[in-house]
Amino acid sequence: VVNAGVQVYEAALKVLSDYANEAANAPVPQLSLYQDAGVTGLLAGDVPMINALLIQKEQAADGSATTTTGIQAIVNGGLAAIFKLRDAAESNTATSGGLVAADYEAVGILAADIVDIAALNDALDSVGVTGADVRIYSGLVAVVDAVKQVHTLADGGSVDAVSTAALSAADLDAMGVSGVDTATSPEPAKQVARLAILNAVLDDAAYADVDRVAEVQAIHDAAQAVLRTAQGQTPVVSKAQLGLLGFDLDNADSDAATPAITNNNLSAIQQVLINLNISGGFSALNDFTKLETLVSDAVAAMAVIEAAAGVDDDSAITTITDISTFSDMGITTVTTSGGAAGTANNLATLKTILAGGGITGADADSYEDVKAIVDSLNVVFAYAAVS
Repeated sequence: VVNAGVQVYEAALKVLSDYANEAANAPVPQLSLYQDAGVTGLLAGDVPMINALLIQKEQAADGSATTTTGIQAIVNGGLAAIFKLRDAAESNTATSGGLVAADYEAVGILAADIVDIAALNDALDSVGVTGADVRIYSGLVAVVDAVKQVHTLADGGSVDAVSTAALSAADLDAMGVSGVDTATSPEPAKQVARLAILNAVLDDAAYADVDRVAEVQAIHDAAQAVLRTAQGQTPVVSKAQLGLLGFDLDNADSDAATPAITNNNLSAIQQVLINLNISGGFSALNDFTKLETLVSDAVAAMAVIEAAAGVDDDSAITTITDISTFSDMGITTVTTSGGAAGTANNLATLKTILAGGGITGADADSYEDVKAIVDSLNVVFAYAAVS
């Protein structure tokens, strides 16, 4: 019996030694193997961490991971290190406590994977990341990987990294972003659309603008606000949130070619989204370019209508060729023929009104202004229809 026990012990120790030395075909150690080798204090979730440390320590000092004493020392050091990270995450003191790369490397995280220690500490300090999350090595690795992916993705648009480094719901959850569903399968269509928008925005962003969990959370929430608005729910997406999604606000970029969201055209953009009336699938907004098109068209349509109203002749209204100018900025009660009662063929009359001296650009520079004009005209048409 004693000999059998010794044989089990020696066999386990040899497997651990072979693994540490990266011997060909060496099996990946499991918890039972450590126990057979006389190593104590491990949980099953600790084994991946210790496996990584065995290789690192053996590479640093030959023979350090080939005896029970040596392996136990590695285990004790690894556990002490992960307890330190656990406590920092639990008390949100990773940043204030000054955790450094060596603290992460002490649990087996590769130096190459620690792309931004400040961002990593910020993730540990987020409300969404707890001590329990990082006490298990796989949970800590998930945080490290998520931070690394943000770093890869947010390159200012120089490389399209969405296909290779897009953040999943699990990644966002790991780094502490709230409001994601990691349980439902298949993934909800609304979340698929939300993450598509988020990843596209991150891909175009400068890393310095998204290197903190709160910044990624704000973009996620802005994408959520867009989809919520498209479902007819409130609160609707705000001007500031559209800015977080990368849209120019008040021509801050001084580029006339870039659609600029202003206080005047904001409600038109909101109404266009509301008019989508999404109740199930989110195919209308499952790609950021679709949102860009809606916003760009709304801004352009408002500019055309304001310009038409600002000139007291027909020169500007020639740019209004059909009802799409109005539908692009959220108004759906303009027709060229037929239509709802009281709105039959009101486009021609509406263009005449805009070209007249009674309506100025200031009278038609917002969704509310234009809608009031259209509604008033339709009242007249309705009255005429029954007179």
